[in-house]
Amino acid sequence: MHIGKTPYGLKEHIENTGSGLNLYRGEDFGQPRTLQQGDKLSNEWVIASEPYEMHNGDVRLYFSNGKQRIVPARIPLQLKSDRPGIYPAHLRVGNILQTGCVVLEMTHIVGASEKDGNQDEVLIKVTGGWYGHEIGVPSDLPIAVVDEMYPPSPSSPLGAFALEQVFKMHETARQYLPKLGQLALEI
Repeated sequence: MHIGKTPYGLKEHIENTGSGLNLYRGEDFGQPRTLQQGDKLSNEWVIASEPYEMHNGDVRLYFSNGKQRIVPARIPLQLKSDRPGIYPAHLRVGNILQTGCVVLEMTHIVGASEKDGNQDEVLIKVTGGWYGHEIGVPSDLPIAVVDEMYPPSPSSPLGAFALEQVFKMHETARQYLPKLGQLALEI
């Protein structure tokens, strides 16, 4: 049902960071591997069948409208709820994804992907590693973000985790984040 693994919550997400599992699911969002037939994204697209594991951590999603999209496993997608999610082209520096990744640079629309000729993509650069990761994501799938912008509150587990990920990075990778100089890492 979930590509061989059971979805987990925030605590396990933090513990499994860097493992490649990417099975974090909340009440109103989920990483692609956790999606199930019948789940509805905030753009009204309904998952038609189990996600299909691909190479390099990508997941192919099939929708009831006949469309399919290839999504990086680490990207949290917004499920239908009171929250609309944000389309990748509308992400801004400082947006915090529900996974704790922070958007580091303005997005870049790249058009049709080499992965799938019918999929327009947007490149987003998020925290991870020494300099961050640039990831191509489908332009028409809503991404789950938290309500606050960077810097997050270090008093919440997700906020503390997001700060920890930022401070692991090289200084040049964090240069565009707002209010960086005013933060003290209190983790």
